[in-house]
Amino acid sequence: PLHHANQERGRFRTDGSGRYKLQTIQPKWYQAGNIVRSAHFHVKVSGPSNPLLTTALYFEDDPFIGKDGMVKKSLILDVKEAKKARTADFTFVLRRA
Repeated sequence: PLHHANQERGRFRTDGSGRYKLQTIQPKWYQAGNIVRSAHFHVKVSGPSNPLLTTALYFEDDPFIGKDGMVKKSLILDVKEAKKARTADFTFVLRRA
């Protein structure tokens, strides 16, 4: 069966150096009442001695990125075009509790 986008979940662990790899399908922008939300996906990041960080990552080439008041510039992915995919790097920094 098809899943609604909000039901898609995954759990990832970093390697010993804190690196991770996430492969996904890029979401689309959507209408939320009177506002348009730019394409994004939510992430929750935690560590053994860190509180849970919940945030979202956005795509720089989304046509609504400049009109979405929820977007923080530091959370916009710098997307690179590759042969068969688009890639981006993002570093999460956690503070100890």
